[in-house]
Amino acid sequence: MKTIKPNYTIMILMTTFILIGLGVYFLNTALIGLFFGSVLSLFFCLKSGFTLRESVKMIFLGVKNAKIIVMIMALIGVLSALWMASGTMATLMDFGFTHLLNYNLVLSIFIITGIFSLILGTSIGTLSVLGIPLMEIGTALGIPPGIIGGALVSGIYIGDRISPISSSLNLNASMTGTLVIDNIKTGLKTIGPVILLSSLLYGLIGRGYDVGNTHFEKVSIIKDLLHSNFNLGLINLIPVLLLTLLALLKVKIVYGIIISILSTIILILVRGNVELLELFSIMFYGFHPENIALNEVISGGGFLSMINVIFVILFSTGFSGILEHSGGIKPLIQRFSKMVKRPSQLVGKTSLLAFSINMVTCNQSLAIIIPGRFLPETFEEKGLTRLNLSRTLGDTSVVTVPLIPWNVNAIAIVSIIGISTISYLPYAFLCLLLPFYNILYEFFEQKNKPFRNRGFTARIFKPLHDLLVHQKS
Repeated sequence: MKTIKPNYTIMILMTTFILIGLGVYFLNTALIGLFFGSVLSLFFCLKSGFTLRESVKMIFLGVKNAKIIVMIMALIGVLSALWMASGTMATLMDFGFTHLLNYNLVLSIFIITGIFSLILGTSIGTLSVLGIPLMEIGTALGIPPGIIGGALVSGIYIGDRISPISSSLNLNASMTGTLVIDNIKTGLKTIGPVILLSSLLYGLIGRGYDVGNTHFEKVSIIKDLLHSNFNLGLINLIPVLLLTLLALLKVKIVYGIIISILSTIILILVRGNVELLELFSIMFYGFHPENIALNEVISGGGFLSMINVIFVILFSTGFSGILEHSGGIKPLIQRFSKMVKRPSQLVGKTSLLAFSINMVTCNQSLAIIIPGRFLPETFEEKGLTRLNLSRTLGDTSVVTVPLIPWNVNAIAIVSIIGISTISYLPYAFLCLLLPFYNILYEFFEQKNKPFRNRGFTARIFKPLHDLLVHQKS
């Protein structure tokens, strides 16, 4: 059976990782590293006996898995520009200024995005609805963009982790051979405490950014600017409400965004503020008003703003397609399994493995698929269950992707909210804490396992219990 040799796979991964790092550091793009990684993978495929046709097919199989997110990114670029041009974004900002000033905004952002992501079941979908308005409101109130971004990112990944309609959760359940409802129950044991801890941290940070007189004056100026340049009103919220309602009805996010785009176009054309040719220009190039003051408050978007994201997604998924379908990863997983001695060590190393796959392949799905397919037997051999594996993958593979600057998900987030990964990373508390909490949780679970089926006294007062048993015997 044809397969890429382990040494070749290691060479591909190391070279690609180094080139990605150099590309991101010097040129602020992962494209070069991913391109050469794909070329190198193709070369070793041919060297290993695969035909050119078979190798190209592997690339297309990888790209095929990403067609939905490519469409979403392109449509979000168009949608955000239209929301700006129609007054929808301005209305959302005005509403936020009016109703969120009296609350801890940082904590509110985390809670709001967390609730929405649980309902919608998608991190990027939630960010596409709430990301830009909440970012605009927060920065207008003087909160550093990195803090807002961290709260946004932490909130949107709650749904990706435990929403029953999350594609990541369902993929995890499928790969590990577990039930979705069991995944949610076991996931709550770790993400629940981390959500509470993150809320406490955001609450403390948010207290340092209370709205003062200076911010009220700034908000007043922005509100006057919005009111003088847009026709603000509830009718502008129709595209947002349609997108949210369709998501709640479990309509695919792509269709929801398309319908929201069409409703926004109708809104613009009915008002007659923008000519048809200018409308197409906005959809492609983005919204860039001539008013300099307004341009600083609300501008950007458009299909062109997503081109870099789309190319990164295509190259990364093509590259990961070769690694998966050529069988090059499987021997490395087998070597990994032999290195593990203890159950707690297995959980920690699986977390590290999943994070490494996220870093090298830039693909969240592969960090679930590869360990999910090849490690269930290893977990069972060490006295763990498939649910231990699914929880480890959920707490690592799913939530760490926004922390890796060249990962597809991180690039999508940066494109939507307009700040770098490094800016929001220190404040993405849920994504930072959850993998470590899961490792600690499993460590203490295994440590207490011998006493789990004994009484409360045996668990808490073990020395006394041993003494009583000894005297009795």
